[in-house]
Amino acid sequence: MWCYTKKNGTVLYRERYQDPLTGKNKIMSVSKQKDTPQNRNKAQRELNAKIDAAIAELQLSLIHISEPTRRTPISYAVFCLKKKKQNSKRNKKTT
Repeated sequence: MWCYTKKNGTVLYRERYQDPLTGKNKIMSVSKQKDTPQNRNKAQRELNAKIDAAIAELQLSLIHISEPTRRTPISYAVFCLKKKKQNSKRNKKTT
């Protein structure tokens, strides 16, 4: 994690992670008012949670495998991937 101060005085904390689907590096950021040890720890926890949520959203599940209908010496399979549905706690309200 690294941080830098913006012109308005707030501190931007950033963390780099690798997208499991594309393999590309991406950056997640969190903004805080001051650069204190407490804010750094809190920003690190928030960044870890955001990155975990982003990666969990990209997880794919295998839903279909098919093989060719005619007989050939080459056998192959077609994989159809679909995003997993996540049960979010935000949608569930407890009264």
